[in-house]
Amino acid sequence: MGIFPERFNYVIVKPLNKKGDNSNMANYGPISLLKILSKVVEATMYHRLHHLQVNNKLVAEKYGFRRGLSTENAVYTPIDNILKAWNSKFHKGGIFYDLAKTVKIMRF
Repeated sequence: MGIFPERFNYVIVKPLNKKGDNSNMANYGPISLLKILSKVVEATMYHRLHHLQVNNKLVAEKYGFRRGLSTENAVYTPIDNILKAWNSKFHKGGIFYDLAKTVKIMRF
């Protein structure tokens, strides 16, 4: 697992006039200017993820960065499974593990 360099996370946000009067701030929208290397990394990751999706290598429970799936799906699915088990009088359990805390502990 890699780490995205922190210096690539910087972005310059500039206002861009979308229509109408230049003096009215409601006519402006933000445009993000990214460093070129971060765009290359983003494109590479997009193509790798697309390859995994096309070849059915991702588990159904992977919701992040997939078209048509969102955090709402990630929350809805386990709740739906728990309620279905409850209605069928089955027992349901879960183990939740915070990987972010583990990664912080493992950094040297």
